[in-house]
Amino acid sequence: MTNNDTEELLKRLIDVAKDYSATTGRILPIHGEIGELAAEATCNVARHRPGASGSDGKIGNEFVEIKTITPKKKKSRVRAKRKGNFSKLIVVKIETDFSWQVRMIDRRNLKLGKGKFVTVSWNSLQPLETNDNRLIQRTSWQSPEHSK
Repeated sequence: MTNNDTEELLKRLIDVAKDYSATTGRILPIHGEIGELAAEATCNVARHRPGASGSDGKIGNEFVEIKTITPKKKKSRVRAKRKGNFSKLIVVKIETDFSWQVRMIDRRNLKLGKGKFVTVSWNSLQPLETNDNRLIQRTSWQSPEHSK
């Protein structure tokens, strides 16, 4: 799938999730997939096939784990398995208006500890920068139906 295909699919999924929420008052349980597509589009992640264990994809030769903070989550933090096969952790935060932000941390910068999981707070992560040093803090798309 090309980056344009990924971005178009992400736009359509967000539109469906917005319409579902507006119609039913409920949250459609696809935030994890939206988060992974946002990471794919923003960070050029090549995702693994569905059901692959160990990590969610790769950026170049580095394995990445993608975690999503959903709008209904009370605390802005994620947990990742310490034994997971990844060198970068990407965290996508989706807001109630379905705008989203992406941040990333190298595994070597995660807290040391003995538990099965490492917990990472959104506020402890630095915003990503593009190659021309523009911050990637918030990205959202509005379809024509939602911009009226």
